[in-house]
Amino acid sequence: MDWLTPLEEKVRAAAERIRELQDEKKALESRVASLERQLAAAAAPGDPGDPQAARWEEEKREIRDRVERLTRHLEDLAGV
Repeated sequence: MDWLTPLEEKVRAAAERIRELQDEKKALESRVASLERQLAAAAAPGDPGDPQAARWEEEKREIRDRVERLTRHLEDLAGV
């Protein structure tokens, strides 16, 4: 059964990486929600030319894209 040892190690490592990615995903989702709240509070309605609002939007898009990539990666690992 020595041939199972490397497989078990790979499975454990993959499971640990999945847990890490899930934790990172949660943190990023929380960050996105926080930034969306800040953006809503900071941006005046009807003022799309505000440079700060544009920066917030760009950061929000970047974070959302990263969360979506992580989600797809987790789904691929989970076989969803």
